[in-house]
Amino acid sequence: MSIAMLVNVTTVLLLTSEQPTTLEFAEGIEYFSIGKAIDFESYLSKNKKILMVRPKKKEFDEFLVVIDKNHSYQFRLKSTPKKITALYRLRKGNVEKFYTLKFKTDRYRVLEGKNSLKVERGKRAHLRINGVNVSEKIFYYPKNAYLSIEGKEVR
Repeated sequence: MSIAMLVNVTTVLLLTSEQPTTLEFAEGIEYFSIGKAIDFESYLSKNKKILMVRPKKKEFDEFLVVIDKNHSYQFRLKSTPKKITALYRLRKGNVEKFYTLKFKTDRYRVLEGKNSLKVERGKRAHLRINGVNVSEKIFYYPKNAYLSIEGKEVR
């Protein structure tokens, strides 16, 4: 699955317990760090563009930071019992100026651009997005990355 990475946005990646997941970057990785390193196995390829991560625990919710020569990436690694894509190709993306309406509810609306999704919150105090209560009015998320609003997955 190809994901456009957005600046200053934490991307949620779902990982299946005890299954390796591969992250492929355009640039060579200079540094990476996983929350509780003892709960994960990680391997970096010789060309430093591919990072393999395998969770050792069944349930986890940790952060991964990856830094290359030009960018830094932030991921939230969450466990899922489902078998999911084990290869993510990460590419540079931008927040667009123009979006089309994907769908709306009485509490929020989701708009779609070429590389990203824009979520606009209504008048309620907060939304639960990817398991976190968020009070900002507008949020941007990489297209094709996992996005859950109020417990419902957005596709």
